[in-house]
Amino acid sequence: AEEPKHAAETVSDILKQHCYRCHGEQGSVEGGFNYVQDLERLVQRRKVIPNDPNKSPLFKRIADGTMPPPEVKDRLKPEEISALKNWIQEGAKRTETRKAPQFSQVELNEILLNDLE
Repeated sequence: AEEPKHAAETVSDILKQHCYRCHGEQGSVEGGFNYVQDLERLVQRRKVIPNDPNKSPLFKRIADGTMPPPEVKDRLKPEEISALKNWIQEGAKRTETRKAPQFSQVELNEILLNDLE
């Protein structure tokens, strides 16, 4: 089974689909806000307030329907708004990257041998 996406990946996908065209793609800077996919910067610039979606300007604009603008037909679905809200409530953490441990051939052989024994 496929592992579920990390919350930050889901939020990044939502922002890319609904916001990036005007706020980032090819240098678009509508509203002086061209870093919509930079989750860390959203927090640093206080567009997202970790643990408090109701004080987060980004979430408030989406929740009240002013963003995307009314003329944009592709609106966020309720589950997308909920995912964004949950991500903020859980601390607005960015995607975690984990490096696989590196083993030498000798170490790998020892691990395999121990497992077989």
